[in-house]
Amino acid sequence: MPEYPIIYNASFILFWGWSLALGLYAGGLLTFALVAMMMLVLISHEHAHLKQCVKLNVKVNSVRFTWLGGMVDADIRDADYAVRILSAGVIDTGCYSISFVGLFIALRYINPPVINFTNLHFLNFLNGVIMFLVVMCITNILPISYNHKKHGIISTDGWATLRFIELRDELWNDGRAEAMMHGNR
Repeated sequence: MPEYPIIYNASFILFWGWSLALGLYAGGLLTFALVAMMMLVLISHEHAHLKQCVKLNVKVNSVRFTWLGGMVDADIRDADYAVRILSAGVIDTGCYSISFVGLFIALRYINPPVINFTNLHFLNFLNGVIMFLVVMCITNILPISYNHKKHGIISTDGWATLRFIELRDELWNDGRAEAMMHGNR
């Protein structure tokens, strides 16, 4: 059992639960699968950040999921670690994107003769997953920050990575990083 809580807020449960139910009721099994895939990618994205924190021995306070996404609350004290932790989620989502785009291309244009994957519903499912993954990749890479009234500053992985890279470069240019490396604090 992990030493940190994994919290699924009511907004996450309500939004994704209703989406799954509505998808199954209104769109059928493939729409249900599309919503489930979206949900699993969001969870996987945050767990990629979490896995990197554990790998780097960074203390994790909690992992929180809301209807909009998730956040790993960790005590990150090193700019290089921060960049690696933030990049892990983007890499995870990028791998999903590349995999599904490759699968779509293979099934659409190569079309194995043994199995008929030209079923329009299945290709629409793959197209929906790809659209979600590409939008998620782009919105995570773009450096965007938003000041929310209730939750405070919400920033994308791209924005946070950019800020930590600037911090790392500032420390290096000030000579503090070199002094810390040589023990002259």
